[in-house]
Amino acid sequence: MNLRSLLSAAMSVMMAFGLLFASTAFAAEPQPWQLGLQDPAGSIAEKATSLHNMLLIIITAISLFVLALLVYVCVRFRRSANPNPSKTSHNTVIEILWTVVPVLILVVIAVPSFQLLYYMDKTKDTEMGHSSLTILPTHEQHAAPGPRPCRSLARTRRIERLLKSRKHLLS
Repeated sequence: MNLRSLLSAAMSVMMAFGLLFASTAFAAEPQPWQLGLQDPAGSIAEKATSLHNMLLIIITAISLFVLALLVYVCVRFRRSANPNPSKTSHNTVIEILWTVVPVLILVVIAVPSFQLLYYMDKTKDTEMGHSSLTILPTHEQHAAPGPRPCRSLARTRRIERLLKSRKHLLS
């Protein structure tokens, strides 16, 4: 067996495993013909989904408006309908509009974006800094049976004292 055929066989096996595990999801997964984002798992995700949906509406409206303008310009100013083109080079009203309207759109987008950013900052403080849930990781060592070292026993007693002192937090 030469190196090329060995590599080919290895790639085939890796691709088979990849295809096998590609269909297995370990979290929420998109469904066929699903519209929108996956179901949010927390308050931040709910607000981010809401912002996403609002931005989708704004972007769709802008795209449809630009498409309508493009179709109008193509039909209205085609060569057969307009044999003598205009020599106009400036239009103050249009220039002011295409400067002010994008600024207004950005302000409309910025307000909820900054609200979400502020909410995320405050939520991080409340969820992580002052949580009422205390997680105490424990483990079992899978070593040879026998007495545990004194250091490990002292650590276990310290943890037990800590749990007793914080028992009111857990209830």
